[in-house]
Amino acid sequence: MDFVKEMVEARRCLHKRPEEGWTEFETTWFIAKRLKALGLQVTIGKANICESEVLGRDPVLVSDAMKRAAAHGVPEDFLKATEGYTGAVARFDTGKPGEGV
Repeated sequence: MDFVKEMVEARRCLHKRPEEGWTEFETTWFIAKRLKALGLQVTIGKANICESEVLGRDPVLVSDAMKRAAAHGVPEDFLKATEGYTGAVARFDTGKPGEGV
């Protein structure tokens, strides 16, 4: 598939259902699934968050968003693994010595 066409399709898919900050569970699932398909090691949700620095997160909106994501096909085990936080980080191992950032 043409890279530009694939990117346009991804953008359109993501913009069909906008999500507020800290409620992007569908987006996190979309991204994590694609990164894993590329063979990357992916961490999600709370594994990437410093809770003491989280600002503006509404637990009620988060709970509602998790229910909505489940209704839209995001697997329950994925949602549980986020521990109520969004975001995905992929690690790309180049095989070279030293720590990556």
